[in-house]
Amino acid sequence: MNNCKHDTIRFCARESAEREESILGTATESSCYILIECAGPWPSKVADILCKSTIPENLSRAIGAFIEWCPEVVHPLLIKQPGRLGPPRIYIIRSTLGTGACLHYDDLKNDYFSTLQDAYLHPEKIGDIILVCTHGKVDKCCAKFGKIVYDQLRVKLESKFEIFQCSHIGGDRFAANVLWLPHGIYLGHVHIGLLDTIDKLKTNSIPLQKLRGTASLPSAAQYLEGHLRAKLFLEYPGAFELLSYHEQDVGEKLYCHISLKAVLNNAVHEGYVSIHRSSALVLASCNVGGEAHPRVFSLIDEDTYWNSVNSMDTSSQVR
Repeated sequence: MNNCKHDTIRFCARESAEREESILGTATESSCYILIECAGPWPSKVADILCKSTIPENLSRAIGAFIEWCPEVVHPLLIKQPGRLGPPRIYIIRSTLGTGACLHYDDLKNDYFSTLQDAYLHPEKIGDIILVCTHGKVDKCCAKFGKIVYDQLRVKLESKFEIFQCSHIGGDRFAANVLWLPHGIYLGHVHIGLLDTIDKLKTNSIPLQKLRGTASLPSAAQYLEGHLRAKLFLEYPGAFELLSYHEQDVGEKLYCHISLKAVLNNAVHEGYVSIHRSSALVLASCNVGGEAHPRVFSLIDEDTYWNSVNSMDTSSQVR
């Protein structure tokens, strides 16, 4: 009998890929990012990435004030390029506009908060950035699979993209996770078929089979967007804008009515999506207590949507 300890090791990302889990609709929602270059050790808790032991205390306070002031929800991330020399940088990215700003720590020494405000209020066009989550202290899959992807992207795409390792961006079981800025495009399981993904990125195209969603959209809209992209063969970033989003909770399901506008020709695409929790318990994270019932997305027709939302007295939530 083989009692080898290796046989009991589980990886949530490997199991997700093996069961061919759909990754559409799983991007962490955000439309504004602040990227803080930090070569030192990263904390194990995402909530602690702005702690004074990670970055200078006065910078941490200014970033905290900026996040509180900003009219958009801000997603702070630590980034690094091992071996890079030079002053550390900070990026402010507004993904809905496809704009941003790159600052150096020294640029902020007189007034950190006002400089961050100004970068947000007066953004400019910015080059493409790829972030690869390698935050193994949060989930071991991010280190195991993310590091492989980061190394390959640096070799194959460094002339086209600024490429960083980054702190946790959400979705442990979808590692290796990649975030393409300034577009806010999340990709998952990127280590599988990596060379094909690299070929797509070389042409500024989204590898649709790896698409988790566009982060500025609600999750149901991300799911609809993915299906529209596949149907219409739209691989370029920024193909759709959100016109309207309505959701209603009916029993144990969420029913969503979404309108997206195609940027290329202003065509309006309406769709209906239902969301419920799977009865299956899966390894959603490699951390203790990491099992969960994942969300399941489905496209539904208009009649099913209206029959369901009219079946009981519920209140509509509009985003």
